[in-house]
Amino acid sequence: MPMPIFIRLITEALPEHPRGGPSIGLVCPHHVLLAGEATELRGSWMPAQRVWLFPAEETENVKHMAERLYGTSDSDTELTTNITVRFNTTLEETREGIYGLGRMLVRAKYRDSGVRFGPGVTYRSGPEPTSGGSLKYWKTIIPDGCTLNVRAVPADMARWIAENITELLTVEIQDDQR
Repeated sequence: MPMPIFIRLITEALPEHPRGGPSIGLVCPHHVLLAGEATELRGSWMPAQRVWLFPAEETENVKHMAERLYGTSDSDTELTTNITVRFNTTLEETREGIYGLGRMLVRAKYRDSGVRFGPGVTYRSGPEPTSGGSLKYWKTIIPDGCTLNVRAVPADMARWIAENITELLTVEIQDDQR
């Protein structure tokens, strides 16, 4: 069974929002854009509970944000699939990881660090992802021809990417599951 990428909205047994009033919670993996967007929705990170708290009236906006960033707003209710992704072009990101498919795919920490794979992502074949660049402006690099396995991708997102992003990626859908 693949490792699930949990995106879950919580409405029960939550503390009051730090600014007062009822709250909802979002449990999800790190995403480079999450903190900025969550703050715009008056979200507060609760490190002890490892959850983002939002005022209850922001529920629909939080769902839209999660769908934009992760491809789902509640992974317990959506069908997921495992996919194989072949990169048809080199992707580079300066001083940051490379994000896609609702998660961090790979991330370097500095020029000669190599890369760390994100949750549910494994290397399959071809040129390996690497780090590079200069000491100050290091890069995370996924080279042209690299193939990665990505587990527990929302099935609708995987099908849409396989049909519409063909110039950057070749996607093979492995199986559907819950």
